Amino acid sequence: MELSEKAKAINSQIPPDTKLGDIRKIAKEIKKDHELAMELWSTGEFLPRQLAILIMDKKQLNQET
Repeated sequence: MELSEKAKAINSQIPPDTKLGDIRKIAKEIKKDHELAMELWSTGEFLPRQLAILIMDKKQLNQET
């Protein structure tokens, strides 16, 4: 999946030594954004996936995703 500019910018804000508290601060600023969460999840990297879990809309998840 090709990342949008927004997803690339957020992904670049997450260095490998980022703490979970910092991920939560970023998630609090973003609030819920399911599309962005799916883009971050598609990176396959641990920290972007942690952020994706915090900002995704669980109601939009299904068995496929």
